[in-house]
Amino acid sequence: MDLELERFRKRILSLKESAYLGKFIILPFYDETKNDIIRSAFSKNDSIFPVFYGGYEDAEYKRSIFSYLDISPEMFEIDTLKINYSKLAGKFNHRDVLGSVLGLGLKREMVGDIIFNEDDCYIFVCSSKTDFIIENLHYIKNIPVNCDKSQIDFAIIKKYEEKLVFAKSLRLDLLISAFYNLSRKESLELIQNGLVKVNHKECMNNSFTLKEKDLVSVRGKGRMILDEIKGKSKSDNYILNIKKPID
Repeated sequence: MDLELERFRKRILSLKESAYLGKFIILPFYDETKNDIIRSAFSKNDSIFPVFYGGYEDAEYKRSIFSYLDISPEMFEIDTLKINYSKLAGKFNHRDVLGSVLGLGLKREMVGDIIFNEDDCYIFVCSSKTDFIIENLHYIKNIPVNCDKSQIDFAIIKKYEEKLVFAKSLRLDLLISAFYNLSRKESLELIQNGLVKVNHKECMNNSFTLKEKDLVSVRGKGRMILDEIKGKSKSDNYILNIKKPID
């Protein structure tokens, strides 16, 4: 565990003790790496357990609460903001939205998932930052926008592009090369430079063996999921169905 995550683990243990003393602990949005650290700080013998919620089922970024109280979704203090803009002015993607929101001076942990439904865009935020975002977010990718509090009244279905890949093994470097159409040298450089995460954790082991449902993130190139190992070809290559989340 790197130094930053070790400091985070110690902070969680301290907050856990505060919760045992009766304090209501609510944390901001964290990815699965930090939320796993939170879970690992509690054992089956504890009388308090963390509860996670990100604004909807299967959210990628979630807030957590430690408390003796019975926890309900309203207690997570999450607002949904709809970004309004003229569709004739252009389009933007997940990265554009996140960059513009963080460009206001907010920390990443104040913002949860960003959801697109057709051309509409919604963001989940800590309610303490709702008014600030509404008052200050005026442009995304040079497109004039405004925000207002909203509700998600549709089923959130994550969309993917799918690609069939043939690979000699399930090594991380080989699959990065195959999926992103990179040379072996290029994929090795990405891994060795700390630009690759597996299931939200930095992975610098190029021979790491992937398994079904593993999520690989390559900085600057996006994410891929090893969705299914379909079998082997006549030439003894793995036949893999790989999915790319569409932001």
